[in-house]
Amino acid sequence: MSAPVPDPSSESSESSESCEPSMEWIHVSELMNRLSERESPVVLDAGLGPAELHTRLTRLRSVPLAFTGTRGGTVLDIAVDADRTVLDTADFAAGTGRLHIEGTLTLDRVPARCVADVDLATRTGTGRLRAV
Repeated sequence: MSAPVPDPSSESSESSESCEPSMEWIHVSELMNRLSERESPVVLDAGLGPAELHTRLTRLRSVPLAFTGTRGGTVLDIAVDADRTVLDTADFAAGTGRLHIEGTLTLDRVPARCVADVDLATRTGTGRLRAV
């Protein structure tokens, strides 16, 4: 004789409640989903001059990037991935051209990768997150 197979509809409500995410998880998931589902408008810190921005990208390998399409804006500090970031399409001396920035960060304890394309003159562009 084989053992009876449990009927999923007969499980107690206690076991189904324990599998539901906490409110904190829902909040993290909503923000991560919003920033990863499509390209969002981003702004690099306009207070950084072109030379200082170049230093942040190449030596410090950290740059603040604001996702302006969120409620109140979300500023994230991106740990720049030098192997995937493209700076040779920008002229830092003239303050013109385009930057392709890739890097990692942690958003509410969730590791993520950021990919952004930004115009150096206006410091505006688009970016996207992806949970890793």
